[in-house]
Amino acid sequence: MKKAFIIMAILLLAFSLVVAQGEQADYTTGECALAVLAERGKAKALFDKAAVQEKIIAMKAVIKKAKDFNADTTELEALQADLEDAGDGLANLAGKPGYNAKVQEIKAIISQFREKAHAKAELEGNEAEVQEEIEDALDEAETDLNAEKDSAKAKAKEVLLGVFDLHVCIAKERMEKLSNAGIDVTGMDAKIQEMEALRDDYAAALEAWDREEIRRVSAEIRELWKEIMRNNWKAQAAKIVKNAENAKTKLQETIAKLQEEGVDTTQIEAALQRMNEKVQQAKEKLEEAETEEDAEQAEDLLDDAQEEVNSAREDAREKTKAVGKPKEREGKPEGVGGRPG
Repeated sequence: MKKAFIIMAILLLAFSLVVAQGEQADYTTGECALAVLAERGKAKALFDKAAVQEKIIAMKAVIKKAKDFNADTTELEALQADLEDAGDGLANLAGKPGYNAKVQEIKAIISQFREKAHAKAELEGNEAEVQEEIEDALDEAETDLNAEKDSAKAKAKEVLLGVFDLHVCIAKERMEKLSNAGIDVTGMDAKIQEMEALRDDYAAALEAWDREEIRRVSAEIRELWKEIMRNNWKAQAAKIVKNAENAKTKLQETIAKLQEEGVDTTQIEAALQRMNEKVQQAKEKLEEAETEEDAEQAEDLLDDAQEEVNSAREDAREKTKAVGKPKEREGKPEGVGGRPG
């Protein structure tokens, strides 16, 4: 049982980048296939089902031994039946929000069975015989249990490589969008290439089911993914900074023209100054950014800068309209009234 849970833990921890069980993907995917995320739930269910089967076999062994000692096994048999029903329901809930609740139900049934078995006076002092009965039953079922575990492993290998490919696809898609927007993606591209280079090592570790190697390569993958996303956040924010600086240039040109007309531009200049401060703060935040939250704080500052830009633009627009409005001539305008004398 312990080995089965260790193997299952590898599946859950080996590639923690994927969307969590029951959650919706938040990626803009385009050509990237998200179907593999649903398959991840199925792989987890296969591991859990194998673990449940081990528990059912152990329960049957305990019940058999309890009967040998003339103990009432009614409650124990009922709990065994409950576990079988709960285990059968895992496959239907794979990848769905109710899955974790079903796992908790299974754990509760196992815990109840253990408590009631320990409470049987007929079994007290006979623990060694009960344990031997359990081990014999598991040895007898070893071939079938191993077949279930091998099936789970095969699915895990398929899914984990699929998840790896999905992340590479998403990273490339985001990089292409940034590149098309005129943003330098050199750093991001280099990290994606490093990540792609790890695929063969990852596939080999999964094929051998080498837990230590899976952990090692997975740790490298996670770090590279963080770097790729950090490059992505910074590139997106750099695009916003670029837009803000373009707006700043245009506003400065407008201010110069208005000043030539003798218009008071104090408010526009103040808004522009506040915008410059926000953009500078955002740049500093981006330089230090280590997490997506840090990048989001920088984007919040850029949003504030955009509001200042909008305010300055509106003020400049109104003043430009006022400057361009024709002044009313003194006396009668031409073409109004009688002919000139």
